[in-house]
Amino acid sequence: MAGFVGIDFGSHLVKAAVLAGENSPAEVLRLAGGGHSPALPFVMQSGKAAGAAWEQYLRRRADSSVAFAFRDRVWEAASGYALGGRTVRAADMLTPVCAGIREAIGTALPDAAAVGLSVPDRWPQTTGWALPQALAADGWNPTLLARESVAVLADWLHDGGQRSLNRVLLLSLGAGAASASLLVLGHAGDWQLADTACHDALSGTALRELVIADLAREVVGQMRRDPTESAADDQALHDALEEALHALTSCSECDLHAVLFGKPVTLPFSAARVAQLARPLADRLQTVMADWRLRFSRGGPIDAVLYWGDLSARLPVERTLKQVFSTAETHARDFYCVARGVARLVGLVHAGRLSRETADRCERLPLFPALPACDAFGPAAATVQARVVRLDGGSRRMLPVGDALRFGRDPNADYAVEPSFSQVSAAHAVILRRGSLYVLTDLKSTNGTYINGNLLTGPTPLTHGDTITLAVDGPRFRFENP
Repeated sequence: MAGFVGIDFGSHLVKAAVLAGENSPAEVLRLAGGGHSPALPFVMQSGKAAGAAWEQYLRRRADSSVAFAFRDRVWEAASGYALGGRTVRAADMLTPVCAGIREAIGTALPDAAAVGLSVPDRWPQTTGWALPQALAADGWNPTLLARESVAVLADWLHDGGQRSLNRVLLLSLGAGAASASLLVLGHAGDWQLADTACHDALSGTALRELVIADLAREVVGQMRRDPTESAADDQALHDALEEALHALTSCSECDLHAVLFGKPVTLPFSAARVAQLARPLADRLQTVMADWRLRFSRGGPIDAVLYWGDLSARLPVERTLKQVFSTAETHARDFYCVARGVARLVGLVHAGRLSRETADRCERLPLFPALPACDAFGPAAATVQARVVRLDGGSRRMLPVGDALRFGRDPNADYAVEPSFSQVSAAHAVILRRGSLYVLTDLKSTNGTYINGNLLTGPTPLTHGDTITLAVDGPRFRFENP
């Protein structure tokens, strides 16, 4: 079975998307998480022998000079990293990471036909990137490299995003520095990366350090010792924070568990606590977005803003963007949008509908304003996709269903319901495509899901015109599949 793989080596997490076929749903993998250094927990669990130099790097994983900067410090193959009195090549350091990635992906899809890799928009154009060289050293030759913004745009368009736009701003709000990329539809009918910007002081890393400082104060109050003064305990606290933050993607409160100074410690943790600590970053977000609106609007108004990343769930991003980019559409993309977009591009190249030469330049994605004639995205671009239409107002009037559409108050949901609807659960309901059918399922919500006024008791196929209501007196939608 042919399969296509997209790898998003983020500044903090490694993500991958695996497609069993060109138009199949994506199986997503969260390959790394926790601690100061991206991919390290995953590599250690993978059982791969990393060599003496890598072991030295593992021993330094709590070093603040390494924290959250590994990918960007070793982006160029010829660059080196000082370890144990000698300099180790970047590509050699990345090889065990790539070996671990390949092992995990191979378990999910042993017969992968091709692999693609995302690269940050702000990296300069070169043939000497370390990541593809490390993949090749492990036996994988990437089919293509794709800029992050191009991958996200491809994923959005595949899911039925608006195609009559000319200027799209893409915001990466992950663990690394917040970055913005402007893609402009050129006269030749392809999207071009027109401008980029980044802001180092606005990042998921900055938020984590605010939370760590607050947690450390609580630990000092309980144990009379500061965990940040010990490299091992500081690392343990960071690891525990990552697990807690991941837990908050599906709930509003949880316990943070860590072993500090040789003793188990449990601390109460909540999304409200994170939001309180994030207020300085929320103010910074407002300022940065206002500056970027002035910068990127010089050549014309912004038609749409796509955003994704860790901060999307921690800061009032949607509200801020609607205030600053008042005339533009705003669309939140999920955690795996970069990896999934790269996998889509790999599938298009494999099918001959996207030029590999164009893709390898990392700068252009051939798309056309007359989108029904868009060869890259195939016949689906010319057909009317199933969609849901909001019936009671709301910030988003219509949204295509695609392969899956998840509803809830979680900001990362495909349709994120306004926080004022407290009766709606964080993960409330989902519509899944099953061949030619679309099936509505309640996700064990607190107040239930209704179809045409009747409480949903199990997965139910939808028909054109059905009305969906989330909880009693909650948001209402009409399912359309003409």
